[in-house]
Amino acid sequence: MQEFSSEIEQGTLNVVCLGGGAGAEVAALAGFMRQIRTSGVRSNVMVSATNEPDNSASTRNMSRLEVLSIDIASWASVVNSLRQSITNPPVLSKYASAAAKAANGPLLPSSHTTIDFHQRDVLAIEVDELKGSLQGADLVTIMFTLNELYTTSVPKTQRFLLLVTTLTRPGTLLLVVDSPGSYSTVKINGTEKKYPMHWLLDHTLLPSSTNVKSRTDEPNWEKLVSDESRWFRLPEGLKYPIGLENMRYQIHLYRRCDLSPSHEA
Repeated sequence: MQEFSSEIEQGTLNVVCLGGGAGAEVAALAGFMRQIRTSGVRSNVMVSATNEPDNSASTRNMSRLEVLSIDIASWASVVNSLRQSITNPPVLSKYASAAAKAANGPLLPSSHTTIDFHQRDVLAIEVDELKGSLQGADLVTIMFTLNELYTTSVPKTQRFLLLVTTLTRPGTLLLVVDSPGSYSTVKINGTEKKYPMHWLLDHTLLPSSTNVKSRTDEPNWEKLVSDESRWFRLPEGLKYPIGLENMRYQIHLYRRCDLSPSHEA
């Protein structure tokens, strides 16, 4: 939770999921906020504008969760179904005990949860619309999508990442997760060459050490986490209605730098 070190205005965690139409990020974020709410852990995520810690017995000071999922495919019905499941109590058996019925409640209260979906092609989205989505974001996620974008068009994807850089505010976190060993082909001076996805990402977001001019420039992003191959392993004994498997992935986390004159001074 230390990654959420930037202040969240009005106690709201604002997240934009690019390529997040299938809803995995939505479910994960809801679980994350629920865990914070019930654990009683004090963090900047759960501090309101009045600096009052969350009171688990009341939602009065609970942080809001606002999620915008953007995807080229039509996932609206899936996201809407997830929102309903997250903000409404689960249906209990008619044989449920009185204690179970009394304890039954939603994962997150609807009064503090906003989940929306926009069907858009991020490589062709209008700048003004993207600005409206990103300018207030605390966290931007690109999960198992970036390599597909590079496969579609490297130049358009580089331009898109530069737009994300321009439109996000200082302190915004950018989380990129993808399959390990992802490569994209780039054509330079008529010669095609394959580059790792993480290299193309760093080339766009971070100043190049080989470029004389960029070495004197302040970086737009600070890299907080980078791992080209990491395992997610299921806990022993975990049971789930559908089959789950261990998986390997790459993860990269960046934080938008503050390049204002007062900060540089």
